[in-house]
Amino acid sequence: MLLARGAPAPPCKTRETRRRAAKPQRAIWNSARWQKLRTLVLARDGYRCVDCGRHGSQLRANERLLADHLDGVLVTPFELDLYVTRCSTCSGRRDGGRRARPLG
Repeated sequence: MLLARGAPAPPCKTRETRRRAAKPQRAIWNSARWQKLRTLVLARDGYRCVDCGRHGSQLRANERLLADHLDGVLVTPFELDLYVTRCSTCSGRRDGGRRARPLG
């Protein structure tokens, strides 16, 4: 689609934003029950990543702590024992098949 010179581009979401919004897990992640479970998982693990050992206060601005499902499948999404705390970097490494490097 060509735009006339000087015409503003129509507002649109990026492909990645649309893909993330369409995830079926989004309904779970937005629920109050999930938010409570996530808080319990983070508190249980001391707000530290179980792989690299970094505390939430040691993460870079583009990282965050996640309640990560142990087997990566949300068949039973609300069982506390099936989750551990991971930083977003270690979670990405795990999902990508790369091993996380321990801190220190």
